[in-house]
Amino acid sequence: PCCTMENPRGGEREESYDPLTPDIRIPRKVTKGGSFLCAPNYCRRYRPAARMAQPVDTSTCHLGFRCVVRPA
Repeated sequence: PCCTMENPRGGEREESYDPLTPDIRIPRKVTKGGSFLCAPNYCRRYRPAARMAQPVDTSTCHLGFRCVVRPA
């Protein structure tokens, strides 16, 4: 793995999660839509078309949903 005590990233000397490790699987779902916490100068997730994979057990305060009703 890329993140070890011998090869720290970002100046941190601790074990870190390596998302490229193939044997670690975290179930994820795609979230779509913008966040009121993101700004154009900070990240691109403020756009309504933005998509991002999130763990299924994520708990964020800025994630909402919309109900879709289709006429019968």
